[in-house]
Amino acid sequence: MSTQPNIPERPSSVLSQLADAESVEDLFQTILGHPIGSDQFKRENDGVESVRHWIHRLLNTEDFKRRFGFLHLSFLQELFDGLRRLPLPAARLGPAEGSLRILSLGTCQLAPLARAAPRLNYTVDHMLVNSFREAGMPPVNTEGADAAIFAPTLRHILQSATRKATPNVDLVFVRLQTAEECDHLLETCTALLAAMLTEFAEPLKHLPVFVASFFEPSFNYLGDLTDPFRPNSPRTFVRKLNEKLFEIVSSIDNLYYLEMNDVLNHVGRMHLQDDVTTHTTHASFIADFGVELERDRVAPSRPSRQTYMVENYGDLFSEALLRKISDNLTIIRNRAPIKLIIVDLDDTLWRGIAAEGGLKPWERTEGWPLGFVEALLYFKNRGGLLAIASKNDREPTLQRMAEIWKEAITPADFASIKIDSSPKSENIAEILRETNILAQNTLFIDDNPREIDEVRARYPEMRFLTGDHFDWRRVVLTAPETQVARITEESARRTELVHARVERIELEQRMSRAEWLRSLEIEQSLFVLDPDDKPRFERGFELINKTNQFNTTGKRWELSEFKDFLASGGVCLLTALKDRTIDNGIIGATLVKDGEIVQAVLSCRVFGLGAEIAMGSSATEIALSQAACATGGVVDTGKNFTCHDWFKTLGFVEKDGRFEASRPCPTPDWIAISSAA
Repeated sequence: MSTQPNIPERPSSVLSQLADAESVEDLFQTILGHPIGSDQFKRENDGVESVRHWIHRLLNTEDFKRRFGFLHLSFLQELFDGLRRLPLPAARLGPAEGSLRILSLGTCQLAPLARAAPRLNYTVDHMLVNSFREAGMPPVNTEGADAAIFAPTLRHILQSATRKATPNVDLVFVRLQTAEECDHLLETCTALLAAMLTEFAEPLKHLPVFVASFFEPSFNYLGDLTDPFRPNSPRTFVRKLNEKLFEIVSSIDNLYYLEMNDVLNHVGRMHLQDDVTTHTTHASFIADFGVELERDRVAPSRPSRQTYMVENYGDLFSEALLRKISDNLTIIRNRAPIKLIIVDLDDTLWRGIAAEGGLKPWERTEGWPLGFVEALLYFKNRGGLLAIASKNDREPTLQRMAEIWKEAITPADFASIKIDSSPKSENIAEILRETNILAQNTLFIDDNPREIDEVRARYPEMRFLTGDHFDWRRVVLTAPETQVARITEESARRTELVHARVERIELEQRMSRAEWLRSLEIEQSLFVLDPDDKPRFERGFELINKTNQFNTTGKRWELSEFKDFLASGGVCLLTALKDRTIDNGIIGATLVKDGEIVQAVLSCRVFGLGAEIAMGSSATEIALSQAACATGGVVDTGKNFTCHDWFKTLGFVEKDGRFEASRPCPTPDWIAISSAA
């Protein structure tokens, strides 16, 4: 007696299985229950096209035909339509965060996350949390959690703001008439959000909390040709409310704004957002409310979930949102950051080989080159450094670059430029020396795999991109390793600061070290951090959490943990440095508490100028004001050899692996010391 195959009711069940597959082999294992023989194919990249190729192979296996060949052609067509919606491979340049536990705080909008989480090896604990004025945050067990996501409910906020109950509150937008009415409602909603989020943040202060934006309406309700920007447009109102929400979230330490509309746009709203079926204020996913109450209709209707592919899109949305949270945690934790991108030129920064001619300037740049260069400049605006490593004749190549790109991107945008016939690994070694960036924090992009292999042999820890050049822009812009949580003034000026460092190196080569140091006319400011001084606070926190080479412990701090350190008597001594070549801004931070120098960091761009001596002397003085003996220690991180002898340089004596001093050391006589206001 034969066994009847397990017939799926809809292609979505097969599609969800295919979406679960993490590799080509998994496609076969997931659908057929056994792997395809390894001798029948070699592993390919996890790109969309290669996955689809192997899905075609899967559908043509005898095993698949035997199990599913009875299915109607429309089933397979819908299946292939669904396959086109499989998400792109993640744009990452380092390992994912691994297993995560995420607290999901909100209403029905967040419920699907728990269903999708196991596919990513995450755990999502969903807790119902309302957004009414009187609701408050219920007790939450945060033990073992990596992060939380909180989604305020638009309907609840509006109900508290207008003091109207449903259904009156749900039609509030269609009743708005004047700009004054809109402004008043916006101000009231903003005040409610500020009070609620301030209260919610306190019990979760040791946890990153991602606050979800409100779903913006997916179309213009008054019609395609009417004004979509009028003040009483629901989309305009919700967009303004999201802007206010971002401002509130940015003012609270452990909260981070999470743009849900980006995820909706990435996945596609048409089969997902419920403003095509119900009122604007619900602002969630398509569902079949009350279907069981309508079975006596004269003409039965098809439920919404049979019209729209909510299951497929809901799963894709949930996975995309969870991956976004994971990526944002990578950014917050500063895991494996890319600080420097080195690029080749021919067929990398422009199309083709410029020296061979044959293409007009616009043909060199139109399409992917423009998108890639724009991405590089956004990376630079975030505080990253750019460099060039090319095998070419320098001056003619720079001239061709100017002809191709005009002023769109210039040599001034690059911290270091190496264009000659040397092996690229040698030039990259010089770039790393000039910029003082570690290879593990560097991305090298070259169209030639042989050049990549040559550099990889010398720097296996470096990250690389080659091939798939149409995807370079996406990776540079969206990889969490290329992003930062905050952009400070010093970050945005980093290329200028590296240029000044190179200029100092060139000056040093022309005179004695003592003459060179005095010629720089160095001025160093030392001051204790005031937590209420937001720009300096953000820069000091960034410096502590991003510095690798001169970092006595390598410790990374959570924002709330850092604030607790200061509130409990800890001191953060900041130091700024300028010379006749440039004002470097804040370049060092030292943490002191109970007579101990807990941690010290110094920017690599001022190594060798003596700034660490003056900083250490002042920190020792602070420690001695707290205790009879100043103490400190160094933890070897494998990256911080530069500071291993720092305490000895300051005159500390080593005892049982720790360092002690009873007086501060003298400050360098070539540095003018002052206290900053």
